[in-house]
Amino acid sequence: MNGYVNGNDMLLAINGKQVGHSTEHVTNYNTTTKERAVKAPEKEKISVSLFKELTVTGLDISVSFKGLRVYDEDGLSVETLRSLWKNAQPVPFECYDRPANGVTGNNRQPYLVANGIITKLTENAPADDDVTFDGEIKMSGAPTTWKEPTTTANEPVAPANEPGE
Repeated sequence: MNGYVNGNDMLLAINGKQVGHSTEHVTNYNTTTKERAVKAPEKEKISVSLFKELTVTGLDISVSFKGLRVYDEDGLSVETLRSLWKNAQPVPFECYDRPANGVTGNNRQPYLVANGIITKLTENAPADDDVTFDGEIKMSGAPTTWKEPTTTANEPVAPANEPGE
């Protein structure tokens, strides 16, 4: 396959339901590191000790998401997200490709499944504009599924022609 993957085909579900009226989600793969300063060996110049060794001490994944608040939400609503946040307990989340035949639920083929804590939930209600929300869920423990997304739901988006072509 050639072309670009369309963001509409990459979805997020929390506690088994797709985030309702989602406009964006961003998956962050984070590394915790430790720096170690070591003394230069006797035969080396002292400037060698200016460099530090870096080691990995942990990995984590977090997913931030944004959406529009609507009445009669079929997907995961802000009210439900607020309730999940208030419970202060890990909830399952999954990132997955849009199913090719449009059927959801048991048909999902997630590329990332984990439990996480909702660490942030914000509602923005400006005057004379859409009410939006955004939040973040941070992984608790290791993922139970972690593989490359397949993005086979729709044909890839062809690259746009450059002006003058």
